[in-house]
Amino acid sequence: MRKKIFAFFMAAAMISGMTSTVFAASVDDSNPSNTSDVKATYVQGSTSDTIYSVDVVWGNMEFTYTAPGEGTWNPGTHTYDGAGKEGVWSCEDGANVIKMVNHSNAAVTANVAYNKGADYQGISGTFGKNTLSAPTAVGTEYEAAPSDSTTLSLNGTLKESAEQVTVGTVTLTLYTE
Repeated sequence: MRKKIFAFFMAAAMISGMTSTVFAASVDDSNPSNTSDVKATYVQGSTSDTIYSVDVVWGNMEFTYTAPGEGTWNPGTHTYDGAGKEGVWSCEDGANVIKMVNHSNAAVTANVAYNKGADYQGISGTFGKNTLSAPTAVGTEYEAAPSDSTTLSLNGTLKESAEQVTVGTVTLTLYTE
């Protein structure tokens, strides 16, 4: 029986030794409000390459030359009254338009130039403006992409026998910034 009582006290001593008391943490005197700063560091993310995507929309560039009219013969002066002095160039609505649409993530600029045909040195071309520019398409809807346009006008006299001839060429040269 002594062994049982001794074992009982030993077990009670072991149980009381296994229990622990938990105490609340004390307030740090150097940080009385118990706050902490949150710190951050900026790291550059990956950057996109510049991608150029430009649509050039050409009118059909077909013109008609109407020669100056003779006017009405005046037998009293032996001259034509109301005779035209110069021919007139015309085209269908929009046929002389060159439009540049920018779908790039950078601004673009283009120059347009008219080059006379070898057999038609007397015909020149001029533009409403020689330089087109469009800002970046970043932040725009596809349908509202930045664009710019110009129109071509012809001057000079076309030979009487000419029909569907190439009187010159238009070149559009793109430049990037």
